[in-house]
Amino acid sequence: MRVVELYRECTADEVVRVYAVVYNTGGMLVVEELAGELAAWCFGYTPHYRVLPLSPGDASLLGACLGVQGTRQLVSVLAMQAVDGDCFDQIAQLAQEVGANMSFDMYRGVRASWAAAGLRRGRREAISPPQKLF
Repeated sequence: MRVVELYRECTADEVVRVYAVVYNTGGMLVVEELAGELAAWCFGYTPHYRVLPLSPGDASLLGACLGVQGTRQLVSVLAMQAVDGDCFDQIAQLAQEVGANMSFDMYRGVRASWAAAGLRRGRREAISPPQKLF
């Protein structure tokens, strides 16, 4: 497993971070982390995570659309295209357009790596119910 940062923006009041967790199996997670006053105002807590799991097949579909093979090349292309804070939504929209199985998960105050560990094993119950929002 490796983590690749796709985008980061830090202001005095807010941190927006988007990164990919890439697994040796060919699957990956795209994670958006929002932390700070704006996240607290919008969601009532901080930090806030959105997680987009992509199976190996979904990652292949996305890679084929972008003209690359393998998650290493896919993550490199996604990093080059991640130029603003909307990059998570842009990646999700592209994944939907190519027919990837779409499901978003949102987490409150839990490390995304913990969420990733549960999702990677296909055990969403690994996240305790009070922390998992949807």
